[in-house]
Amino acid sequence: MPQNPREAIANGYFEDVPVTIGANRDEGRTFAQGFIGATQDQYLAWLRQTYGSNADAVLARYPWPASADRFTAAYLIGAIMTDAGQIAGIGGCANLRLTQDLARYTRTYAYEFANRTGPGLTPIPGYVWGAGHAIELAYLFPSFNNGVPITPMFDAGDRRLAVEMKRYWGAFVRFGSPDVTGQVRWPSYDIAPRILSLRAAGHSRVLSEQALRREHQCAFWDNLPAPTT
Repeated sequence: MPQNPREAIANGYFEDVPVTIGANRDEGRTFAQGFIGATQDQYLAWLRQTYGSNADAVLARYPWPASADRFTAAYLIGAIMTDAGQIAGIGGCANLRLTQDLARYTRTYAYEFANRTGPGLTPIPGYVWGAGHAIELAYLFPSFNNGVPITPMFDAGDRRLAVEMKRYWGAFVRFGSPDVTGQVRWPSYDIAPRILSLRAAGHSRVLSEQALRREHQCAFWDNLPAPTT
Protein backbone atom coordinates (compact mmCIF):
# COMPACT_ATOMS: atom_id res chain seq x y z
CA MET A 1 0.00 0.00 0.00
CA PRO A 2 1.31 3.49 -0.77
CA GLN A 3 0.97 4.62 2.86
CA ASN A 4 -0.23 3.53 6.28
CA PRO A 5 -4.07 3.30 6.06
CA ARG A 6 -4.48 4.97 9.46
CA GLU A 7 -2.41 7.94 8.33
CA ALA A 8 -4.27 8.10 5.02
CA ILE A 9 -7.62 8.32 6.80
CA ALA A 10 -6.37 10.96 9.22
CA ASN A 11 -5.32 13.09 6.24
CA GLY A 12 -8.34 12.45 4.05
CA TYR A 13 -6.51 10.41 1.42
CA PHE A 14 -9.35 8.01 0.60
CA GLU A 15 -12.35 7.80 -1.72
CA ASP A 16 -15.15 10.15 -0.72
CA VAL A 17 -17.93 7.58 -0.28
CA PRO A 18 -20.38 7.10 2.61
CA VAL A 19 -18.95 5.03 5.44
CA THR A 20 -20.43 3.02 8.27
CA ILE A 21 -18.07 2.29 11.15
CA GLY A 22 -18.52 0.72 14.53
CA ALA A 23 -17.30 -1.63 17.21
CA ASN A 24 -18.68 -3.83 19.96
CA ARG A 25 -19.32 -2.65 23.52
CA ASP A 26 -17.15 -5.41 25.03
CA GLU A 27 -14.64 -6.17 22.26
CA GLY A 28 -11.96 -7.21 24.74
CA ARG A 29 -13.95 -9.96 26.46
CA THR A 30 -13.40 -12.21 23.47
CA PHE A 31 -9.63 -11.75 23.76
CA ALA A 32 -9.54 -11.84 27.58
CA GLN A 33 -11.19 -15.21 28.10
CA GLY A 34 -7.73 -16.70 28.62
CA PHE A 35 -7.58 -14.81 31.91
CA ILE A 36 -10.50 -16.71 33.40
CA GLY A 37 -9.30 -17.98 36.75
CA ALA A 38 -6.46 -15.45 37.05
CA THR A 39 -5.79 -14.08 40.54
CA GLN A 40 -5.46 -10.51 41.76
CA ASP A 41 -1.66 -10.86 41.78
CA GLN A 42 -1.74 -12.06 38.18
CA TYR A 43 -3.95 -9.13 37.23
CA LEU A 44 -1.54 -6.69 38.84
CA ALA A 45 1.39 -8.36 37.08
CA TRP A 46 -0.40 -7.97 33.74
CA LEU A 47 -0.99 -4.26 34.43
CA ARG A 48 2.69 -3.71 35.29
CA GLN A 49 3.88 -5.59 32.22
CA THR A 50 1.42 -3.86 29.89
CA TYR A 51 1.40 -0.30 31.23
CA GLY A 52 4.68 0.11 33.10
CA SER A 53 4.76 3.37 35.01
CA ASN A 54 1.08 3.95 34.20
CA ALA A 55 -0.03 0.71 35.86
CA ASP A 56 -1.18 2.38 39.09
CA ALA A 57 -3.20 4.97 37.18
CA VAL A 58 -4.93 2.23 35.17
CA LEU A 59 -5.53 0.22 38.36
CA ALA A 60 -7.23 3.23 39.95
CA ARG A 61 -9.68 3.27 37.02
CA TYR A 62 -10.14 -0.50 36.89
CA PRO A 63 -9.72 -1.64 40.52
CA TRP A 64 -9.89 -5.20 41.79
CA PRO A 65 -13.25 -5.52 43.60
CA ALA A 66 -13.84 -7.07 47.01
CA SER A 67 -16.48 -9.34 45.46
CA ALA A 68 -14.08 -10.89 42.93
CA ASP A 69 -14.68 -14.32 41.42
CA ARG A 70 -12.89 -16.49 38.86
CA PHE A 71 -14.09 -14.27 36.01
CA THR A 72 -13.03 -10.92 37.49
CA ALA A 73 -9.61 -10.71 35.86
CA ALA A 74 -11.07 -11.53 32.45
CA TYR A 75 -13.76 -8.86 32.82
CA LEU A 76 -11.29 -6.20 33.97
CA ILE A 77 -8.69 -6.96 31.31
CA GLY A 78 -11.44 -7.20 28.73
CA ALA A 79 -12.71 -3.75 29.70
CA ILE A 80 -9.22 -2.26 29.50
CA MET A 81 -8.56 -3.87 26.12
CA THR A 82 -11.88 -2.50 24.85
CA ASP A 83 -11.63 1.03 26.18
CA ALA A 84 -7.99 1.55 25.22
CA GLY A 85 -8.44 -0.09 21.81
CA GLN A 86 -5.49 -2.23 22.81
CA ILE A 87 -6.05 -4.98 20.22
CA ALA A 88 -5.07 -3.37 16.91
CA GLY A 89 -7.12 -0.27 17.72
CA ILE A 90 -10.36 -2.26 17.87
CA GLY A 91 -13.16 -0.71 19.91
CA GLY A 92 -13.56 1.99 22.52
CA CYS A 93 -11.67 5.25 22.30
CA ALA A 94 -9.38 4.22 19.43
CA ASN A 95 -12.40 3.43 17.26
CA LEU A 96 -13.96 6.76 18.21
CA ARG A 97 -10.84 8.62 17.05
CA LEU A 98 -10.99 6.79 13.72
CA THR A 99 -14.67 7.70 13.40
CA GLN A 100 -13.87 11.35 14.03
CA ASP A 101 -11.20 11.34 11.32
CA LEU A 102 -13.53 9.77 8.77
CA ALA A 103 -16.30 12.23 9.60
CA ARG A 104 -14.03 15.18 8.81
CA TYR A 105 -14.05 14.18 5.15
CA THR A 106 -17.12 12.10 4.29
CA ARG A 107 -20.65 11.09 5.29
CA THR A 108 -20.16 8.77 8.26
CA TYR A 109 -22.59 6.58 10.19
CA ALA A 110 -21.29 5.31 13.54
CA TYR A 111 -22.66 2.46 15.63
CA GLU A 112 -21.84 0.42 18.71
CA PHE A 113 -23.09 -3.15 18.96
CA ALA A 114 -24.24 -3.11 22.58
CA ASN A 115 -26.31 -6.26 23.00
CA ARG A 116 -24.62 -7.53 26.19
CA THR A 117 -27.08 -10.34 26.96
CA GLY A 118 -26.89 -12.47 23.82
CA PRO A 119 -25.02 -15.77 23.45
CA GLY A 120 -21.24 -15.77 23.32
CA LEU A 121 -18.98 -17.29 20.70
CA THR A 122 -18.34 -20.43 22.76
CA PRO A 123 -20.30 -21.68 25.78
CA ILE A 124 -18.24 -21.18 28.95
CA PRO A 125 -20.38 -21.86 32.03
CA GLY A 126 -20.71 -18.71 34.10
CA TYR A 127 -18.81 -16.42 31.76
CA VAL A 128 -20.72 -13.40 30.49
CA TRP A 129 -19.43 -12.59 27.02
CA GLY A 130 -21.28 -9.31 26.79
CA ALA A 131 -21.03 -7.73 23.35
CA GLY A 132 -17.71 -9.41 22.64
CA HIS A 133 -15.60 -9.17 19.52
CA ALA A 134 -17.12 -10.83 16.42
CA ILE A 135 -20.45 -11.81 18.00
CA GLU A 136 -22.28 -9.21 15.89
CA LEU A 137 -21.43 -11.24 12.78
CA ALA A 138 -24.01 -13.87 13.75
CA TYR A 139 -26.70 -11.18 13.66
CA LEU A 140 -25.81 -10.22 10.09
CA PHE A 141 -24.86 -13.65 8.75
CA PRO A 142 -26.95 -16.54 10.19
CA SER A 143 -24.40 -19.13 9.06
CA PHE A 144 -21.60 -17.56 11.13
CA ASN A 145 -20.32 -19.67 13.99
CA ASN A 146 -17.18 -20.12 16.02
CA GLY A 147 -17.32 -23.91 16.00
CA VAL A 148 -20.71 -23.76 17.72
CA PRO A 149 -23.86 -22.52 15.89
CA ILE A 150 -24.92 -19.23 17.46
CA THR A 151 -28.22 -18.21 15.90
CA PRO A 152 -30.13 -21.22 17.34
CA MET A 153 -29.37 -19.74 20.77
CA PHE A 154 -31.03 -16.41 19.93
CA ASP A 155 -34.10 -15.44 21.92
CA ALA A 156 -36.90 -13.27 20.53
CA GLY A 157 -35.02 -10.07 21.36
CA ASP A 158 -31.90 -11.27 19.58
CA ARG A 159 -33.88 -12.28 16.52
CA ARG A 160 -35.52 -8.86 16.34
CA LEU A 161 -32.13 -7.16 16.55
CA ALA A 162 -30.80 -9.41 13.78
CA VAL A 163 -33.66 -8.37 11.49
CA GLU A 164 -33.15 -4.69 12.28
CA MET A 165 -29.40 -4.86 11.63
CA LYS A 166 -29.89 -6.55 8.26
CA ARG A 167 -32.36 -3.82 7.31
CA TYR A 168 -29.94 -1.06 8.36
CA TRP A 169 -27.03 -2.61 6.48
CA GLY A 170 -29.15 -3.38 3.43
CA ALA A 171 -30.46 0.18 3.22
CA PHE A 172 -26.93 1.55 3.54
CA VAL A 173 -25.59 -0.68 0.77
CA ARG A 174 -28.49 0.16 -1.54
CA PHE A 175 -28.97 3.87 -0.86
CA GLY A 176 -25.82 5.07 0.93
CA SER A 177 -27.95 5.89 3.98
CA PRO A 178 -29.19 3.44 6.65
CA ASP A 179 -32.62 5.02 7.05
CA VAL A 180 -35.27 2.35 7.71
CA THR A 181 -38.94 3.14 8.21
CA GLY A 182 -40.18 1.97 11.60
CA GLN A 183 -36.72 1.67 13.18
CA VAL A 184 -34.70 4.10 15.29
CA ARG A 185 -33.24 6.69 12.96
CA TRP A 186 -29.50 6.29 12.49
CA PRO A 187 -28.07 9.83 12.33
CA SER A 188 -25.01 10.81 10.34
CA TYR A 189 -22.08 11.37 12.67
CA ASP A 190 -20.49 14.05 10.47
CA ILE A 191 -23.53 16.31 10.91
CA ALA A 192 -23.89 15.74 14.67
CA PRO A 193 -21.55 13.41 16.61
CA ARG A 194 -24.01 10.71 17.62
CA ILE A 195 -23.76 6.93 17.62
CA LEU A 196 -26.45 4.28 17.15
CA SER A 197 -26.32 1.86 20.08
CA LEU A 198 -27.63 -1.46 18.75
CA ARG A 199 -29.58 -3.34 21.42
CA ALA A 200 -31.92 -6.32 21.52
CA ALA A 201 -35.71 -6.40 21.66
CA GLY A 202 -36.25 -3.04 19.97
CA HIS A 203 -34.24 -1.09 22.55
CA SER A 204 -31.64 0.40 20.20
CA ARG A 205 -31.08 4.09 20.82
CA VAL A 206 -28.86 6.99 19.84
CA LEU A 207 -25.96 8.00 22.09
CA SER A 208 -24.09 11.28 22.14
CA GLU A 209 -20.35 11.23 21.59
CA GLN A 210 -19.97 12.40 25.19
CA ALA A 211 -21.94 9.39 26.47
CA LEU A 212 -19.71 7.00 24.51
CA ARG A 213 -16.60 8.73 25.83
CA ARG A 214 -17.82 8.32 29.41
CA GLU A 215 -18.73 4.69 28.76
CA HIS A 216 -15.15 3.91 27.69
CA GLN A 217 -13.32 6.41 29.96
CA CYS A 218 -11.83 8.20 26.96
CA ALA A 219 -10.80 11.30 28.90
CA PHE A 220 -8.48 9.06 30.89
CA TRP A 221 -7.08 7.14 27.92
CA ASP A 222 -6.65 10.20 25.73
CA ASN A 223 -4.55 11.90 28.41
CA LEU A 224 -2.50 8.94 29.64
CA PRO A 225 1.18 9.89 29.27
CA ALA A 226 3.70 7.68 27.56
CA PRO A 227 4.94 5.07 30.08
CA THR A 228 8.47 5.19 31.45
CA THR A 229 10.60 2.23 32.44
